[in-house]
Amino acid sequence: MNRYFAIIAFLILSTSNPAYARGLDEVISLHGFGDIAGGWTSANRYLNGTPRVAFDNAGLVLNIAAQPLDRLRIVGQFGVDLSADGVVPVLDFVFVEWTFTQAAVLRLGRVYQPYGLYGELLEVGILRPMIDLPQAVYGPVALVARGCNGISLTGTKTNKKNWMTEYDVFIGYLQLEDDDPVGMLSAQQQGTAKAGDASNNNHTDVLGGGFRLNF
Repeated sequence: MNRYFAIIAFLILSTSNPAYARGLDEVISLHGFGDIAGGWTSANRYLNGTPRVAFDNAGLVLNIAAQPLDRLRIVGQFGVDLSADGVVPVLDFVFVEWTFTQAAVLRLGRVYQPYGLYGELLEVGILRPMIDLPQAVYGPVALVARGCNGISLTGTKTNKKNWMTEYDVFIGYLQLEDDDPVGMLSAQQQGTAKAGDASNNNHTDVLGGGFRLNF
């Protein structure tokens, strides 16, 4: 943690464009969003589907971004998940970002894990046509985490034909959730199943990246 503060201090001192010369609305931006869902099923309980409809599955998220310097940005997203089992605090990501050029942006902290179509937007329900993401990829199958704890390099480049290429390279570790379906089924049959039952959190070192072409 002390290393993070040392890097932030260095970046602030190495520029001549102070934050106090700009308006507060140009330095800090806040965004919030939430969701609530309920469903019914006559058999096995799955996601929001229960034998008795209950709208107790909800979430509230706050996204904060501060840009005290032209090249420096500090971003965080956190919130709470609400269910019949209680309130669970959630930290999606929090990182410091330094822009060298549009093609080279360095991030340090809990950064995005750019996996699949929704890896960077897990909590933003209004950007997809369904309440729950496909569980075979984004569910508790040890593929996608809320963020990668480490460092990443990302950037974009647009050519003369307005074709835009984007890339991401990241290294660090993930906290992956992996459910035991046999244990969950046994708990359901015994009528003791709860959210998070038979769930394992795995610490996984990772080196990965992504490339996208938009035209």
